[in-house]
Amino acid sequence: MIKTVTEGGVKATLLTHSVYKGGPPIASWEVEFPRFILSEYNTHRQHSKNAASSRAIPILTQLKQIMAEPAMPSFFGKNQSGMSAKEEIEDVEEAKRIILWMRDCCEMGVNRLHGLGLHKQTANRYIEPWQTVKGVITATEFENFFYLRDHEAAQPEIAILARCMRECLEHSTPTELKDGEWHLPYIDSELDIDGIQRHYFCGEENLSLEDAIKISASMCAQVSYRKADESLEKAMKIYDMLVNMKPVHASPFEHQATPMSIPKQKYGHWGQEGTTHLDADSSFWSGNLKGWVQNRQLIKGHVYKSEAK
Repeated sequence: MIKTVTEGGVKATLLTHSVYKGGPPIASWEVEFPRFILSEYNTHRQHSKNAASSRAIPILTQLKQIMAEPAMPSFFGKNQSGMSAKEEIEDVEEAKRIILWMRDCCEMGVNRLHGLGLHKQTANRYIEPWQTVKGVITATEFENFFYLRDHEAAQPEIAILARCMRECLEHSTPTELKDGEWHLPYIDSELDIDGIQRHYFCGEENLSLEDAIKISASMCAQVSYRKADESLEKAMKIYDMLVNMKPVHASPFEHQATPMSIPKQKYGHWGQEGTTHLDADSSFWSGNLKGWVQNRQLIKGHVYKSEAK
């Protein structure tokens, strides 16, 4: 089974792929791609996303990354009318030299800003065109993304990302979950010998379901730093920070989900806790997940609610 696909500076790893009887599949990927297509990817609102942050990663770490492995275009299209280039320019090598020369100029400038003591949330912005970004993506609705982005009219780099994600999925056999079991990125699971009880693991550690959910959320949050600590101690520290700070930082909880016990019913029957809305096809949703209860929707205070009457 293919779990990781790489192409043209883009990497996609299928972390978890789950189904349940009568419901849609859900999938989570860890991805890495040029940051200059992040704004395009973020237009896909049915996907939950967490990504490495320029505000979180130290300036010198970012500078080291762009000097060693700068993000570059996968296709050097010739200028023409419209949003897509059909042909490549003749002197690709000269274009690469110019782009790297601009990187070098920005690297020197950001180093000077670092010397002045400027915070990374500002200084790092000026080297983003050469950064790659690492992230986690979870969705129940991905066919429209593949339809739009794995296409010749799409920006080449996001087309590669869509193609890598699709190839991972096409070679995957999903895990079939039952009511009460959970889809958990970065967590391994297996049924016991009798096929009744599901056990959850992180590395060699056997976890309770509650701890497995917390570690999964922690790992999804830690992509902001480009490196991860999967220990239970670190997970609990990050979990407490995410849920107890004001405002609650809830986006890492969008990637864990459990099957809806009543995924489709008549209008007005709101199913289990965490259900948020019903669509025109009488299918239940939880946030941006169809047919699955999203962990975020179970977190108290995950959205701001005015106390005004």
